[in-house]
Amino acid sequence: MEDLTRSFTPRTWHRCATLGYDPRMGRGRRLHRAVAVKTVREARELIPAYLDEVRKGTDPEPEIFGAHRKPEGVILSYPAYLEVLEELEDLTIARIVAERDASRGERFIELDDAMRSLGFDPDEHDVG
Repeated sequence: MEDLTRSFTPRTWHRCATLGYDPRMGRGRRLHRAVAVKTVREARELIPAYLDEVRKGTDPEPEIFGAHRKPEGVILSYPAYLEVLEELEDLTIARIVAERDASRGERFIELDDAMRSLGFDPDEHDVG
């Protein structure tokens, strides 16, 4: 697929970001919310105040920044970063489980049946 964003001007990027669109996602695909993209200079000036908020125990909103207001980076608190990692891990595990479940086919048997085939009485063992 051709990357049409190479020809975008800084003004186009700024307008898309202000409206909450990322043109790399394709026509009509909206970001989870409208974002204001800060310049690199604005982001650099924001860091001390952002860290003060984190140290106070508040969890400030992520700040998106980039040259010419093109989204290129994110300032994110460490607790928020850990939440993102946890969500990614959960999604990865869910994908693996779904893939294994789909490929399992007829090889799947119920736990009670497996216990019986091994000579155990499922009623005598608490496995749940």
